[in-house]
Amino acid sequence: MIFPQGTAWNDRIRIMRAIKDLSQEALAEEIGTTRKQVYRWEKGKTKPNAYTRRKLSQWAGVPEQTLFKGIDK
Repeated sequence: MIFPQGTAWNDRIRIMRAIKDLSQEALAEEIGTTRKQVYRWEKGKTKPNAYTRRKLSQWAGVPEQTLFKGIDK
């Protein structure tokens, strides 16, 4: 999966969720978090920790570096 240049990491999560046709709640259930947390990530209010970034990249089927390019660690 290649995202358009300049796509922010939080938008990449939202795009992958839309491609997989999942609600925020469904994504949260799949990776073991809350819908509110998914909302916060997608809005860029919070950043997922390293463990969750690995889970999200596995869920999305893309390398962590691709999904979270530009995120401060």
